[in-house]
Amino acid sequence: RDRVDQVTRLRLMSEVPVGAFLSGGLDSTLVTASMLAAAGARGALKTFSVGYAEDDAQAEDELAYARLAAAALGTEHYELRVGMREAAEALPRIIWHLDEPVADPACVPLYFLARRAKEEVTVVLSGEGADEALGGYYIYRKLQRLEAWRRRLGAGGSALSFAAALLARVPHARSRCAARLLG
Repeated sequence: RDRVDQVTRLRLMSEVPVGAFLSGGLDSTLVTASMLAAAGARGALKTFSVGYAEDDAQAEDELAYARLAAAALGTEHYELRVGMREAAEALPRIIWHLDEPVADPACVPLYFLARRAKEEVTVVLSGEGADEALGGYYIYRKLQRLEAWRRRLGAGGSALSFAAALLARVPHARSRCAARLLG
């Protein structure tokens, strides 16, 4: 009976079944928690996560964090693992769905995640885009450190130019990248 009441409350948010993409990060976890709070329901919301099938890639996926978030929020959680061969075979179809060139490799697992979620729900919310607003990418911290160096060396000054030129000569890709960013 309680489960039926929870599903009914979630349905008040939408006339169709609703779910959430859950990575376990701040953005998707907050969206999922907000959905549950708005519906006054715990456990009635379906969440979906995607990871990699290859053993060496599993250390980099977010499934463990998604599991923790799903357990803490009490959602009905579904996981999917995608292999390289499966992704390669689906690539022409994924590109067709994109309609235009997109350089974001996340579109590949997202395709499989959306396809899996469609089996259970009609509408899915995600935390997509919150990393940009919350400064959640590593490049933002890197740029912040470079900006601090730029201020120390003097914006546009000869010390800054010298540092960029020096880094550009170091035979290491990261040093050359830093030189471009510093410049």
